[in-house]
This record gives sequence, C-alpha cells and structure tokens, in this order.
Amino acid sequence: MLIVKLQLIAFIVIGSLVLSSCTTQVPSNIHPYAEGALFQAPIININHYKSVHTRPENQAALAAVVAISGGGERAANLGLGVLVGLESIQFSNSGTNALQEIDYFSTVSGGGMTVATYLSGLRSHLNVYGAGSNQSFSFKQALNASGENAKTQCKKKNVKAYYNTFDRGKQVVDPCLRRHLARDYQNNLVKTLTNPKMLFTRLDRGDILESAFSKEVLGGEWNRSDLRLGDLFVSKSSSKKPQYPHWSANATVYENGVIFPYTPRILAAYKISRYIHDLRAVEKGGEDYVEFSSNVPLSLGLTASGNFPTLIAPQTLKADYDKNNRFIHLIDGGMSDNFGLTTAMSILDQEQKNRHKRKVLIVVDAFSDSFSPYSKYQHGPLATQVYTQLPDMPLNGQRGGIKERLQHFARGTGTKVFYLSFDDLYCRDRHDPHKEDKACAQKLFEQLDAFYLTDDKAINMSGTLKIQQRNEGKSPFEIARGIETSYNVTTTEQQFLIAVGQYLLAINADEIKAAMLGH
Repeated sequence: MLIVKLQLIAFIVIGSLVLSSCTTQVPSNIHPYAEGALFQAPIININHYKSVHTRPENQAALAAVVAISGGGERAANLGLGVLVGLESIQFSNSGTNALQEIDYFSTVSGGGMTVATYLSGLRSHLNVYGAGSNQSFSFKQALNASGENAKTQCKKKNVKAYYNTFDRGKQVVDPCLRRHLARDYQNNLVKTLTNPKMLFTRLDRGDILESAFSKEVLGGEWNRSDLRLGDLFVSKSSSKKPQYPHWSANATVYENGVIFPYTPRILAAYKISRYIHDLRAVEKGGEDYVEFSSNVPLSLGLTASGNFPTLIAPQTLKADYDKNNRFIHLIDGGMSDNFGLTTAMSILDQEQKNRHKRKVLIVVDAFSDSFSPYSKYQHGPLATQVYTQLPDMPLNGQRGGIKERLQHFARGTGTKVFYLSFDDLYCRDRHDPHKEDKACAQKLFEQLDAFYLTDDKAINMSGTLKIQQRNEGKSPFEIARGIETSYNVTTTEQQFLIAVGQYLLAINADEIKAAMLGH
C-alpha cells in the first residue's frame, strides 16, 4: 500500500511539473497599482474597514498581531498550543485574556490552519451566545470538546452522521475541532487521481483540498455555513459590528512572485470575478468588486496560502483587469514570505500613527529544515537536486535572517516583538554548543508534561512517554523539528506539538503580559 501511495504521489508531482510549464503570460505592463507606487504589490490597508478595536473584550490602546509560519500540520498544531497559552494569560484589570486581545493574524500555509480552527470555534460560540455575552469563549475548552471515538468518527466520510448524534444546545463547538488538525488531508490529494471530476473538468487537487478545509477546519459542516472575508473585514458602510480579529492568509502570485494577502480590498484591487468554492464556480454578478470579494469564503485563502509548488496545483482566480491575461494563479505564501511578516509589519506600521497605542508582535516559527551551510559532497549538486531544493530555498533564506529583521523592526517602530521557535527547545551543551546536553533534554521532557491539554498528570506523562518511545534517543528539539511538513500528523505528535507551543508561550508569558499592559 505504501508503494502504491508513493507511486501515486510521484505521478502527481510529475503531472504538476508538466502542467505548470503551460502557465504562461502574454507580455504586459498592466498591474493593479498602476497609479502611485508603479508595479508594487497591493498591501492590506486596515483603514478600509471598521476597527477591530471596537470588538467586545478588547483594549483600544493595544494593537496585537500574531504571525504564524508555514509548516503544514506541524505549524498548525504548534500554533494551537501558542494560542491556548495566550488564553492562559489573564488580565485582572479587565477580566480578559491575551488571546482575546489579539487584533490581527497574519499566516502562511499550516499556520493558517491554527487561525481557521480558532475562528471556527469562536464562530460556533457567537452563533449560540452572541457578541458581548457573559459566557466567554474558551479555546482550550473547545479543543478538548472531542466526543467519544473522535479519532475514527471525525473522518470526512463519517463526520456528518457523527455530528447528528450531538445535542447542539450542549455541544456548542465542533467536537472534532482538534481532530481536524490531526487528519490525513494528503489522502484527499491522492484520491483525486480516481475522481471523475478531476479527469473531465477543470477542477484540480487544490479545489478538493479547499472543499475539505471549508467543511472541516473552518467548520462549515458543523456550523452549516461558511465564514466569509466580510465577516472578519467589516466594511465601514456595513451595519455589522466587528466580532472577529482580522486574519490575512498570505499566498504568492505565481507570475511575479509578490505576496497576496487574502482580504476583500486586495481581491478587489486585482478585479477578481470568479473563484472555485466547494467544487463549484462562483461568478461575479452586478455587485461591485469589493462586495463580491467580501463574500469569498475564508477557505480559499487558507488553501491558496498552502499550495506548495509541484505538490498542489496553484489556485486559479479569474480577473477582469487585463484582457490578454485573464487569470491569477496563487501558490504557497512561503515563496514570498514564510512568516507572514510583510503583512504583519504593514499593519503595525499603520497602527503606529496612533502614538499612544502599544504594539505587540508575536511570531511563531515552525521551521524544521537544515540550518547548516555545509555539504558532504566535493562536487556541486546535480541539476535535478537543485530543482528539488529550489522551493525550500526562499523559506530557508528568510529564516536565516529573521531575528535581525525583527530586531530592526522593533527598534524602528517601538513594537514589542516576541519570537517563539523550536530554537528554545535546544539544550546547549556547556562544552560543545553543537551538541545537546542529555540531562537538560530529559528535564525538558518532564517540564513539557505540564503543558499537555489535559489537567490529568498521569495522562500527560503518558503522552511524553509515547513521543519518547517513538523517537528513541532524540531530544524535544530533534523530535519537534523532525515532524514532517505535511497535511498529516499522528495524534501523539499533535499532543506533543500543542504542549511545545504552550511551553514556548509560557517562558515568554510574563514579558508578553507586561508588553500588553504597557508595564
């Protein structure tokens, strides 16, 4: 079975390479921002929307952004732990917590799955209790809401029948909320090879993935409707009040390599007039481009942001700007900015105009690739090796200078920046910094016991023991970085990553709290 899967995946990759070579462009100077900054990419402008600081349970004097890197379900579940950790930071003066104070999210690929899961749970809560209710939403409780047999029943083929067994008056949030981020979405991609719709229509594997993300990760099946961009980015002319933080899922435009934040005004700037949602084409009617874009489901941005080159086909949007080049193809946001920092920094730059506002940026980095510049080969790599390495090079290159970039931004804007990464799991040996201290690593395993989602110490210790047994002799640093970049993790890996995320947040919690309170 494994051999068959590998053959199918190889077929997908080869087919993608052949098809991608057909994506061409008629020479053109037409660009959405032809006026002003000639040929520069459109960026998010928060002044187009009602302020997120008017949401209930929010301090107007604080602008807080969380940026979560790409990394498939490794990044997604690390991010879950960080958000749960933020929720544990309580503000006695206002009765709120740090997660409620996050105004903006900027994500790439798997990092977007974290935010999608959070918004799905928050949306379910608001559907039942409404905004401003005395019943506050708890993300930690939502992630622990899995019912019996969730591991088997939360699969796509079972989930609708499973949902029908719950009393929705008691089970407010999706009982599979956490399980959706420990499911093998790669099977969705493999199964497209036998799907007639893929053979006889213009639908592709990315469209299949978008449908799954819409129904599961973003809660469309449980909530029976889709979250739309306009639910988060509320137009100033709308009668609605902001209830959600802004979330920019960042993709990359294939033709010119610029960042593409999935927001209504960005889509409107490119004059997008058609997209594929849940395997159906949606065409613009008589409404203007902003109104049309405001109705785009969040699942499109999540999918486009994670369309890793050659493995998942680019997302195609129809545009009305250039009659000779009618389409825009979007690939993984990591190709332009694997941390979502461009969007996050742009937002905080705009917030800086209010000199009395405190600014906090939390960056979550799930980097797992090589950081060593050395090779075992005397001769240079083959052309095929170079080609396979190319998609990873922008990600690795950005990571190599991220700390200096963040320090420069912090100094220039007065923003309090917190960088959370697997680096903080590294137990440096006192005598050789390139080795880890085994005693220190074992102590860290014991510390992680306190950060699993349950409050049962015995269960937590069992979780740590399982991950150690499955990775014999490896440290927490090695285990975390060794989890593959894919849309699939085991339940044991998920529990470990969530614990790591909570731990990384906890060791920075006092400073984050002080920065948010202005102390």
